[in-house]
Amino acid sequence: FVTTVSHHLCTTARRLGAPSGSTRAKLNGCDTSVFYPRNRRDAREELGLDQDKKIIVYVGRLDLRKGLLELVEAVANLRAMRSDFHCYLIGDGADGGAVKAAIEKHNVGDIVSIRPPCLSPKIAVWMAASDLVTLPSYAEGCPNVVIEAMSAGRPVVATKVGGIPELMNETCGRLVKVRDVATLTTGLAEVLEITWDADAIAAKYSRSWQNVADDLMAIFEELVGRR
Repeated sequence: FVTTVSHHLCTTARRLGAPSGSTRAKLNGCDTSVFYPRNRRDAREELGLDQDKKIIVYVGRLDLRKGLLELVEAVANLRAMRSDFHCYLIGDGADGGAVKAAIEKHNVGDIVSIRPPCLSPKIAVWMAASDLVTLPSYAEGCPNVVIEAMSAGRPVVATKVGGIPELMNETCGRLVKVRDVATLTTGLAEVLEITWDADAIAAKYSRSWQNVADDLMAIFEELVGRR
């Protein structure tokens, strides 16, 4: 039996030879005791962030395949439309030097900051402090960061790749073209202009790790029953 974390990957597995009757998609969940809608002002106070600026947050590896060069350029473009925002990149990785070089190249060091990686409880605070979470990756399966952001009630701007479209639509953010700075810029700008309902976003995709465990247990019981 084959399980995948998205229907996109399930289709791929079947195309590679996995039997259709024994292949099923079971999407990821998150720790909903950690990721849930919180007060934005309280989160910003805890992190020492400006209460009056719009905040864009990226959480993940500093890996160019995550679309970070496009994100830095999109932030530079966004500055021409508005100046009341800051973008935080939470994480580290082998491409950190290239990301820093892009920040310098586009002269956005005053509005883009790299912060060290942190554990889930603090990631949840960063998400609560944000106005949007972004993931402009070139490829994904079922990214936890999108699930966590939505569970935290924050809109997402992400590329239309892999299993991401199975998680979200324009009721909770924007899906943009991969490696496309123009549509990423537009997506960020549009989401920052909208007043979003955190509880409605959280209700869109509320799936805990217990839900995932229950689904897998049902598969295990089905397989044992077949024997």
